[in-house]
Amino acid sequence: MTSLAIVTITRNDHEGLKQTLASAGVLREQFGVKHIVVDGSDPGIVEQNRNVAHGSGITYVVQTGRGISEAFNQGIALVDTEWIWCVNGGDSVHSKLDAAFLMKCLEHSVAEGIIFDVDCGTHRSSRPPVQLMWPPLENWIVHSGTFLRTSVLRRFNGFKSNYKAAMDAELWMRMLHAGVKFDMISYVVSYFAPGGYSSIGSNSAGEILRLAREFRWRIFKRWIGQMVYIISSWNKFRKQKKRR
Repeated sequence: MTSLAIVTITRNDHEGLKQTLASAGVLREQFGVKHIVVDGSDPGIVEQNRNVAHGSGITYVVQTGRGISEAFNQGIALVDTEWIWCVNGGDSVHSKLDAAFLMKCLEHSVAEGIIFDVDCGTHRSSRPPVQLMWPPLENWIVHSGTFLRTSVLRRFNGFKSNYKAAMDAELWMRMLHAGVKFDMISYVVSYFAPGGYSSIGSNSAGEILRLAREFRWRIFKRWIGQMVYIISSWNKFRKQKKRR
């Protein structure tokens, strides 16, 4: 059976964590999914969270580093399953999710990651056409809708801690540039609760600009490579047409 671990990070949001844990109950109880909680809360809330983050399939740890990226990386280090799903505390597994269908998708995929849709409340976060996916500066790939093979995430050393809000975009940029293969499935798997740190535009904008500068030559080289591919294909088909 395909193995999956959910990594949930939380900070001072007891009710949000309870909601996240409850929403994943079917996956844990019926499909053996593991759930790792990394808690960066203040001491009083840590005790409340510890009391609810227990039971079969749940591993609870207190965050040792600082920031969102380090919290996720701490959880990822504890994973021993084939697949990882990063879900923030406060976000939840979608109520209409067909858990058996999800596990079948993971079982039969030959890709290194699968990108699903996310319910953002006011809108559905879905992927644009493939040709518009690069570079993913505004076409963010939401981690609560993305499943990654553990081996791939570790190969890329997880999230970079110097990104506080746009760590998702930075990781996807590295993976997409390296040619990591993704499946994209138009099916909602989770609910994203707005209001977190990265949801505030001013927190993300500066990091997106820094990301664009950091990857500018790689973006340019990929565009050039695409043009070379188009020209090469054009010439190939012209030659084939002349042989007729």
